[in-house]
Amino acid sequence: MDDLKRRWARLEPHLTVVGPDDALPRPAVLLFHGCGGLRDHLPRYAEVARAAG
Repeated sequence: MDDLKRRWARLEPHLTVVGPDDALPRPAVLLFHGCGGLRDHLPRYAEVARAAG
C-alpha cells in the first residue's frame, strides 16, 4: 500500500486550492464534483466560500 506522501503526490496535481490571502486558521470546505466532472458552478461556490472567510 502506498504511503501518505505518495498518495498526496498523485492527488495534488488535480487539486484547486482556494482561500484567503492570509495564514489564519479556519474551517475547511471541500467541494467534490460528481460523475459529470467539474461544472461551471463549482468554482463560483469556492469563491463565495473564500470571500466569506
